[in-house]
Amino acid sequence: GYDRSTADTAGPDTAQPEHAGDAPGKPAADTRAAGELIALPRAGFGIRMAALLLDVVLIAVIVNIVADGEYFLLLLAAYGAVMWNFKSTTIGGIICNLKVVRLDGREIGWDTAIVRALSCFLSLVFAGLGFFWILFDPQRQSWHDKIAGTVVVRTTRSLSLL
Repeated sequence: GYDRSTADTAGPDTAQPEHAGDAPGKPAADTRAAGELIALPRAGFGIRMAALLLDVVLIAVIVNIVADGEYFLLLLAAYGAVMWNFKSTTIGGIICNLKVVRLDGREIGWDTAIVRALSCFLSLVFAGLGFFWILFDPQRQSWHDKIAGTVVVRTTRSLSLL
């Protein structure tokens, strides 16, 4: 089973050495395979909402500059899908050391990223209950995680935006 007591902490056994070629003093990129990432602690509600808030603010600023506030939710979903496909996280997730991984251990692809992004609307539409589901679910999955077959884990290394 899943042990919630360690869900928000990363113990010494999850530390990875810095890789040769990384800049001195800079954390190494998390190069573990998706199958290895599934074993990391699940991200809780608070840290996930903090990452989402960062993403919402980022997209709100961009949308207000470019589109006068129109299409906000559509652009937020598109941003999520693109970032999950290419980085398995968003900018808010990078800042909060979060990563989306598939339960079957495969990499996030366009199909999973798009299904997850569109399913976020379902999580939101019923007064946000699909997001609050994280608080009660033993695997800390939201409704859109359940639909897409994903979980959000806490990583021990920051990811690069490049």
